[in-house]
Amino acid sequence: MEIRNKFRILLAQKEVRDGRSYTYDDIMQETGVSRATIASYMTGDVTRYDGKTIKSFCDWFDCELSELLEYPPVMRQQDATGLMPVSA
Repeated sequence: MEIRNKFRILLAQKEVRDGRSYTYDDIMQETGVSRATIASYMTGDVTRYDGKTIKSFCDWFDCELSELLEYPPVMRQQDATGLMPVSA
């Protein structure tokens, strides 16, 4: 499984809350994060999660880390009895 970012969702919520649209330039000026990094978050193509960038986004969105990034737990398959298989 991979880390998923919810940047686009948070941006849409912020735009509704603030009653305006934000351009990459707006976000760049207000967060200090580069256009390329913002674009990577927007498209879901982030390959490196930098602490400073994450903090800037969390501050800007006024959100917790778990609202910005999601790492789904690995789902184990159940056998026909509905019980988890036991590893030897």
